[in-house]
Amino acid sequence: MTKRIFASMAAALLAATALASCGSSDSSSSTGSTSSNSSTAASDESSSESAEVDGDAAAEAIANRTETAHLVLNWFTWSGSPAGVSRIQDAMNELTVPALNIEVEMQVTDYASRSQSLTLQLSGGEQLDILYSSGLGLTKAAQNDYVLDLEEDNLIQTYGQDIIDTMGWDNINTSRVNGVLYGTPTQHDLAQGRYAIAARTDILKEAEAFMDLTPDYDSDVWYVDGGLDDICTIIKALHDAEPNMNAYMSGIGTYWTSVDNLGGNVYGVLENWGKDTTEVVNYFETDTYKDMVNRMYDLNQYGCISPDAMTDTTANTAQVQAGTLISYVSNVKPGSRIQETTNCGTEMTMIQGGPDYTNSTQIGGFCWMIGYNTADPVAAMQYLNFMYESAEWNNLFMWGVDGVDNVESDDGTVTFTESSDYTHSMQWLAPAEFKAHVQTGNPANLWEMYDDFNKNATISDASGFTFDTANVATQYTAVDNVYSQYQKAIEYGFSDPETSIDEMNNAMMTAGLQDIIDEKQAQLDAWLALKNN
Repeated sequence: MTKRIFASMAAALLAATALASCGSSDSSSSTGSTSSNSSTAASDESSSESAEVDGDAAAEAIANRTETAHLVLNWFTWSGSPAGVSRIQDAMNELTVPALNIEVEMQVTDYASRSQSLTLQLSGGEQLDILYSSGLGLTKAAQNDYVLDLEEDNLIQTYGQDIIDTMGWDNINTSRVNGVLYGTPTQHDLAQGRYAIAARTDILKEAEAFMDLTPDYDSDVWYVDGGLDDICTIIKALHDAEPNMNAYMSGIGTYWTSVDNLGGNVYGVLENWGKDTTEVVNYFETDTYKDMVNRMYDLNQYGCISPDAMTDTTANTAQVQAGTLISYVSNVKPGSRIQETTNCGTEMTMIQGGPDYTNSTQIGGFCWMIGYNTADPVAAMQYLNFMYESAEWNNLFMWGVDGVDNVESDDGTVTFTESSDYTHSMQWLAPAEFKAHVQTGNPANLWEMYDDFNKNATISDASGFTFDTANVATQYTAVDNVYSQYQKAIEYGFSDPETSIDEMNNAMMTAGLQDIIDEKQAQLDAWLALKNN
């Protein structure tokens, strides 16, 4: 823990003295400049001044690699490892062995067991060179010293120039914890369309008879003017049209609220889409939480929610495929319609009532990291850099082998073949998605649409803030245990909000919720002081 503790002390000292060296550089922007300490400015300067030297150092590292380095790369799907992953792994090695003298072993886990399996691997010292953050979390990985500081010995500056060129420091800096860089965010949709659902188009057409709204079936997204009022009206109409099916499946999260789940959890949030950074508030006392819960209770009482919603872990898309579910919560983005239609096996309509939004962890919290027990940090960084540089690698990761796993349309877009044994829906994990093929059914210029989507979204003023729970670890565990006891019953609408919210909130406050909120406030104030100087 020494490095983390030192970093925390350094961050506190910098906050107290407001050093001028932490001022934002000319490259910072309102869409994601999250400089957390003086290493940010140093990174900006060193990356431009030493590019030629770094290139020589990178070439020298490859030349000195007398034996092929073997790395383990870990990512996940919702349903385990695709059968053909070893074949794709071999194709990737055909790229990287000649270029870097590095081969990779692909390790694909099921998301449901990912947190436990990663913790066992990393705490047990098992080789794990490159891993994606989801399922473990950037902050948890950093707090437990499971991952490397990517700037130690100028690792990313020397061997990761293509990462820097692809993502830019404004985005890269959002993957810092206490000022230390532990991850590299990916090039994908960096916002979420809020107050949104995906609904079966055929049943939505039946539901028109039960509502005074006219669906837009021609556009990629049907935007409704009445926000959550209209969304709930639609869900009830879906139930009226097909009362023997489950009309809606929600998700655990802040999708139907206007808060920023600051630092990746709801134990202290920012209101007004993160545009008010003056006060970290108790989520469970906010009007937006109470409104969301009351809406879910109303939908449940109306008969829209499955009685098994609290215990059924079947994926929403699988429930649609099975003919038991009509609609579910969704984060809309360009291309969502074809994505959800493909996943569900039936035409889906995307419906959105809120803004496109980027919260504090949307960019940096989803990232690739290098495990502390990597066999070779330089080789790991060079391979990670190749993942951002190579269009061929990204196409293999997303779509498999051209002509075998995917077929190309006349417009250059691709789709998986029926015979492919590598099909998955995790294209968004690719480090440089914009360098790869677009999925057939989407506009050929989808990546340009993503770029506009990212730039035009409402962005939290706390984008890039991470929360270190070390000082409130005991309270965090206790509060989390309380929340897990109540959450589904309340947020799926099975408990009367009039009594259950207060009961849960009181239990969480007794467990130490206010201590967590106060600690998060202190860390946010220090982070903002560094960012704004």
